Amino acid sequence: MAPIFPNEITDACLDLAGQLHPRMLERLCRISRGTRARAVKRLTQTVWVESYGARGGYGFPRLTAVRLARMLDRGTSHPVAGVLHMRLHSALAPMEGFGSVFAGCPALVTLWIDQRGLSGFRPDLRGLSSLHHLRDLTVPAEWVAMRVLEGLVLPSVTHVHFANPVDVEGRVPLRAFPNLTHLGFAATATDECIEAALQGGASAVVLRGTPGRPFGPYIDLRVVYLAGGVDPDAEWLKRACPEWNPPIWDQWTFADAVVKARRDGKMRAGDGRVAYAVKEWLGIL
Repeated sequence: MAPIFPNEITDACLDLAGQLHPRMLERLCRISRGTRARAVKRLTQTVWVESYGARGGYGFPRLTAVRLARMLDRGTSHPVAGVLHMRLHSALAPMEGFGSVFAGCPALVTLWIDQRGLSGFRPDLRGLSSLHHLRDLTVPAEWVAMRVLEGLVLPSVTHVHFANPVDVEGRVPLRAFPNLTHLGFAATATDECIEAALQGGASAVVLRGTPGRPFGPYIDLRVVYLAGGVDPDAEWLKRACPEWNPPIWDQWTFADAVVKARRDGKMRAGDGRVAYAVKEWLGIL
């Protein structure tokens, strides 16, 4: 007779495998019926939803919209109801304006929504109000001009990033995020928007665009201009899976380190853009 291990030991082994060898979780699902449920739960903590079929490869599923919809139809009986980190392709927006996703995944902590192939489409994001655990939200920068966030109040969201290299000309509706601590832009934003975030208590504002447009860089200890490109996939993975270790920090951790270095007198806020390369900074910060 095969030995029966206590659930505590099984859970500890699965947690360790998920941290050190996340790709092994899929194989561990096949060991036994008892192990399957526990392994699947960890396997679906992070989900990437695309408009085409593709395997994950990073230790979590990469699903199509059709497959996700089938999982959501099963309600709380399916492990996807407990997903913590999700990346959504914006082509899925017609799915009730993401309403079915938000309703079916109430435990979401990190949500990244891509904007590709839906120019001019105004999504319905009212369902975000039901995500009481959501902490890190990334949405397309184009949606600021569409005012899709106006009228929302998301007290649990502390980290907001506007993706896509589009300069944000309008003012971000910061009232939607009363507890905002980190604000990021894939391009640039107006001084008015930056100042409003700082006055609201933000500890770091990250800009990926070139400082100097249109009136010069906004100089403040908490404003960090990051230089150099970064693979969005690696950025997303680092935020969603802290145990996954690409050769970068996520931009929030990096910005916090830069702000601390400035407060400690190791750097000056007016020194220009900071190279987004952790290996170069580890010996300094």
